[in-house]
Amino acid sequence: MKIIVRFELKKAQLPLDYRRLMVSFLKASFTSSEPELFEQFYEKGKTVQKPFAFDVKLPKASFEKECILLDSEEIQLTIILEEKVLGIRIYNAIVAMKKEKVEYPVANGNSMKVKSVKIEEHRKIVENQVMIQMLSPLVLREHKKGEKDYYYQADDEEFINIAKEIIQAQVSNLKITSKWIDIVLEPIKTKKVIIKTFGINIPASLGIFKLSANEEIINILYQIGIGSRRSEGFGVFEIIEQKKGNFYGNSAV
Repeated sequence: MKIIVRFELKKAQLPLDYRRLMVSFLKASFTSSEPELFEQFYEKGKTVQKPFAFDVKLPKASFEKECILLDSEEIQLTIILEEKVLGIRIYNAIVAMKKEKVEYPVANGNSMKVKSVKIEEHRKIVENQVMIQMLSPLVLREHKKGEKDYYYQADDEEFINIAKEIIQAQVSNLKITSKWIDIVLEPIKTKKVIIKTFGINIPASLGIFKLSANEEIINILYQIGIGSRRSEGFGVFEIIEQKKGNFYGNSAV
């Protein structure tokens, strides 16, 4: 499921950390009309894996030292998730913000309000190999208790093995019928990026990758995003090609 939200800005600019702004907007939406969702996902002291990801489309963005300049006052937020009931609840919370004509504050005297909200479905993937284009950066975070987080990028020597480990852990807690969860993510045409969000610089990757897995898992990843920190505006991708490959999986659960 995709929830597509169009915002109208008072001024055609955004803060550099616009992903943080979108998380703040979602928190405000839940607090207003779905407080149980806020408690479930954002209550103080909780760290939970959220079952959704999002991407923000910025029209012809120019990244300046202090802000992002746009050529239009409209931006688009796309939230993706698999759980339809949860999706309807998120949709309704955002619709409530639209009905109330909330002008949500943005930095530097700017504000944004919801112009439209709609739901779309993902197309079904029927093959076990797909070429994907990252719409929001791919983040792969290795998190070890008591140690500093380490982030991997597409040109790192260990990328394929780390990607397999992180993505398999991501899907291991989901309801899947397949007994195989082997996943391979290979960089094809990629570039490294450094994203500043929530006050830290995060190494990430953009570009084209080949994703190999069984069709069920590919469809799930298409709907929830891939990698780490997905609910903070990372890991959303589009399918640009799909084909049948000699990939059968070799990791039983």
